[in-house]
Amino acid sequence: MDSQPLVSVIIPSFNYGRYLPAALNSILAQTWSNWECLIIDNESTDNSQDVARDFIQKDHRFRLFIRNNKGPSSARNKGIQEAKGVFIQFLDADDILEPEKIRTGAEYLREHPETDLVYSEVRYFRNNDVSKKYFSMKTPDREWMPLVSGSGYPLLRQLVRYNIFTVHAPFIRRLMVDKTGKMDENLKGYEDWDYWLRMAENGGVFRFIKADNSLALVRIHDGSLNSNVKVMRHYLLPVWIKVLSSGKLPLQLFPYVIFRTMEELFRMAVLAVREKDISYLIGIRMPVYKMVLLLLIMPLFIPFLLLVRMVRNPA
Repeated sequence: MDSQPLVSVIIPSFNYGRYLPAALNSILAQTWSNWECLIIDNESTDNSQDVARDFIQKDHRFRLFIRNNKGPSSARNKGIQEAKGVFIQFLDADDILEPEKIRTGAEYLREHPETDLVYSEVRYFRNNDVSKKYFSMKTPDREWMPLVSGSGYPLLRQLVRYNIFTVHAPFIRRLMVDKTGKMDENLKGYEDWDYWLRMAENGGVFRFIKADNSLALVRIHDGSLNSNVKVMRHYLLPVWIKVLSSGKLPLQLFPYVIFRTMEELFRMAVLAVREKDISYLIGIRMPVYKMVLLLLIMPLFIPFLLLVRMVRNPA
């Protein structure tokens, strides 16, 4: 064990006691033995804390922290603060890691000091049936990850378009985590996407590797945040707003991000009117003056938006 650098696995948990044993057992099954697992419980009212304590009694490498429920970003930040490892692996309480996941990441980063983040493929499974793995949560079932490697403009060009992997696909060097800082606790959705963008803006080198038994497995169930489209949309626009205001975005990408920002704001405004629900706009969580400015510019933007859509989809 002494020859293996310590890996810190950080698991935020809230009322997922029914799924937590599978997540923790997937850590116990790892072929890399030098790990610690930090369970950050957000004041669960189910049996989550009892589940965590049962695992602590079985294995001292598990640790439990109970804190006020301020969302997954706050919980992960607490985990980062308490972590002692030189590598970081995030895992949600309802998801699973295959047995070679940690070993694959740790050995790669140990042998490639120039790399800050290495990530694996992702597969989805429904409820408790891990035997059937899917490429996507949607239909048709097909691969969606771009599997991009590198840094700078080529990496950001993919990242600004969408989140290129799930939160537990990456295996991260602790030095990169410290350089990037805390996750944004104001974001209750897409907080991981914002985090990867900030890593890339800070010069992070990402690497995709394909290895046996190293998949990040995502559970599909009705209670998952990703299944709530309305909630997730509230946090899509702030990610692009942050990218635009960071001062680190390559100039070549500004037109694309501005276009997507305007397009998304227009879509949210339409949804708010159509469903008579102003929360679509309130939930954007951006300064009022910026929203008003964008809304004033929007009428000039609509013809351009329609033209671009016609070019993209002439049919």
